[in-house]
This record gives sequence, structure tokens and C-alpha cells, in this order.
Amino acid sequence: MGDSLKGVLDALLSVPNTFFDKITSEWKSMFPDVCAKPVRFEEDAHTFKLILSVANAGMSFSLRPQMPRIRRTLKTLDGAPKKKIALIVRIG
Repeated sequence: MGDSLKGVLDALLSVPNTFFDKITSEWKSMFPDVCAKPVRFEEDAHTFKLILSVANAGMSFSLRPQMPRIRRTLKTLDGAPKKKIALIVRIG
């Protein structure tokens, strides 16, 4: 019962975002060499935060040099927010 209630609450609390939907659907084609995947976003007045998930700490360190390229590519997409794009890496 707890899992179904959590699913219902997540669906009710989630805000659709076409930019995030575009990122998740085209991620593998845009960044085939990147070991992370987008899992969530948070948005405030100044920043669009994209949360990326990796399997372990080693992968998070290997991702660091690629982050500027990822950020630049995301800024060029149609529908990209005019605000700063922050990439946050999460393990797990």
C-alpha cells in the first residue's frame, strides 16, 4: 500500500517540464559517452538544476571534466531556460 500511495503523491506533486522531457528522451543520442543519466530537475528563480545519477563515486569523478560540455550543449537546445543550468551528480 505504501508504494502505491507514494506513486500517487509523486504524480500529483510532479510539475511537467518540456525541457526536462526533451533532455531525458534525447540524452543517449546527445551524450553517448556519458556514464550518467538525468533523473530529476529542480527549478527556482535563477537556476535550472539537473540532477544526474551515476552508479558509483568513480563515475562521478570521470564525469567532472565533461560537465562544461554538457552544460553548453543543453543551453543550445530549443526551449532551454535563459537562467543558469546547474548539474548535480548523485550516486545511486
